Amino acid sequence: MMQMRIRAFTLIELLVVITLIGILAFSVVGWTSTLKDGGDTVKCLANLRTITAGTLTWANDRNGMIWSREELGYSRYRMTNDPLGVPELIKDYVPNQNVWLCPAGRPSVRKFGNNYAWLPSASYDTQPIISIRDASETTLYYDGYIYSLPTLFGAHESPNMGPSALKAKFQVKPHGKNEKVNWAYMDGHIETR
Repeated sequence: MMQMRIRAFTLIELLVVITLIGILAFSVVGWTSTLKDGGDTVKCLANLRTITAGTLTWANDRNGMIWSREELGYSRYRMTNDPLGVPELIKDYVPNQNVWLCPAGRPSVRKFGNNYAWLPSASYDTQPIISIRDASETTLYYDGYIYSLPTLFGAHESPNMGPSALKAKFQVKPHGKNEKVNWAYMDGHIETR
């Protein structure tokens, strides 16, 4: 009578297989994270293009003039349904309220329906209204902002507010693995930096 021998894995073979599975899993997680980051950036750029196009159409209907400081309550960030915020001001031109949420933006402000800020240049504090024809390089929107509570909830800010003017610990840079911010300008172009 012949005995059948059962072949089993050795401990070393099991450890090698587990190590290879771990390396593959780690690679897949990194790869999907990069894909998600790229997808979020594309969606955010599309949002900014939609918002900018609506804003420029709205301004053209006002003889090319952008909002005044008073119309926005002297703020650079408001929730979507705040009557002193850009989303409410131009809602007839940008009816889809979902475009105000960048998928890579700060999760803590999602409940407000908006994680974009607006910054119509340093002349914002010296001129009550800006003409879009005279300010093509003027920033309209950006998606990386500070988010200490006074700024978030509408306290008066300095004209230098924005990602480049803030201490690094207060900056939110939602794209490019937390290294980049998208900016939309009055001439309609979008820049990632």
